Amino acid sequence: MQNKRITVIIRATEDCNLACKYCYTKTYTRHEVLSLDIFKKMLKELLFFFDEITLIRQGGEPLLAGKEYFKEVVKIENTLIENASKQIKIINKLQTNGTLIDQEWAELFKKFGFGVGVSLDGYKEINDSNRIFKGGRGSFESAMNGINILKQNNVNFGILSVMTRGILNSVEKYYQFVKEHNFRFRINPCLINKREHPELQILPDEWGEAMISLFDLWYQDNNPPMCMNFVEIIKSFFTGYNTTCVFNTSCFSDFLSVIPSGDMFPCARLIGEDEKFYLGNIKKDALRSILSKKKTLVRNYDRLGCEDCKWKRICYGGCTAHAYWAYGDVNTRDYLCEGLKMLFSHMYQTVKNDLKVNRR
Repeated sequence: MQNKRITVIIRATEDCNLACKYCYTKTYTRHEVLSLDIFKKMLKELLFFFDEITLIRQGGEPLLAGKEYFKEVVKIENTLIENASKQIKIINKLQTNGTLIDQEWAELFKKFGFGVGVSLDGYKEINDSNRIFKGGRGSFESAMNGINILKQNNVNFGILSVMTRGILNSVEKYYQFVKEHNFRFRINPCLINKREHPELQILPDEWGEAMISLFDLWYQDNNPPMCMNFVEIIKSFFTGYNTTCVFNTSCFSDFLSVIPSGDMFPCARLIGEDEKFYLGNIKKDALRSILSKKKTLVRNYDRLGCEDCKWKRICYGGCTAHAYWAYGDVNTRDYLCEGLKMLFSHMYQTVKNDLKVNRR
């Protein structure tokens, strides 16, 4: 069997201790935790088809599943690896709001080799305007406490920020914050699909302009923090291919998502959006049938209207979920299309001009 890889987004629980204004997670399973039995069955079947599996836990807040739960999860993984008839690799990652991290969690992440992403929208005022506890209190101080514990224990982590209007209006302040703390960071657009607080959603040109401003600050910095958005895009200028899921044709083929009930979907952002995205339930269905149904989900890249776009090879119409959220059709371009074109053009010209200067 040829080496095959897959990434599985695991919604470990749908419960959460925060009530973020822009949250797109729908509740389907009454906050239950993905059982160890379901996880074991899923992973065992995955290992039959794939040689490298990346497991990304998110939620809800995955740490609410508990430390003992994660210890058992790793035991299951190790046992299956030891008993496998072929060489396999399991990569563990986790996305958390950071507020529950303590010394024991940090030690577990370090021991088990978990890559950790902490959701943080930047400095206190902007973070606490959206990322709040259910009682209304801001989460910044608690999240930063968790981050400091990760740093003290040398845990590999980065932050994920959501660009809302607050960041749009304070790009430089946001950048100075991530630079001050030397955060490896990624920033995603705030897009609300049929949810409350539509005023938080940003427009394509606003996204493009804000990201250009952020890029200029980053690119002109002699010692910038690692920004995954910009690093991946610059690499794609030279390779002709972007490894990010939203910018290539592997969206439906290389990813799966599972929720606590065992229901599976092709993408975490498409959970519950339409019956056609429901692939089956791993608790009762064989993974073979789930993967077979997944193959029927196809985004027709020839219908996106990208034929004459110079960025087609590094974008391929952008995020499938963004397209579906905005237009109800996966065979359309990312809602942010025009903003992405602005960003790609500016970044390419900047890098190109810099290379010309350095060659003189």
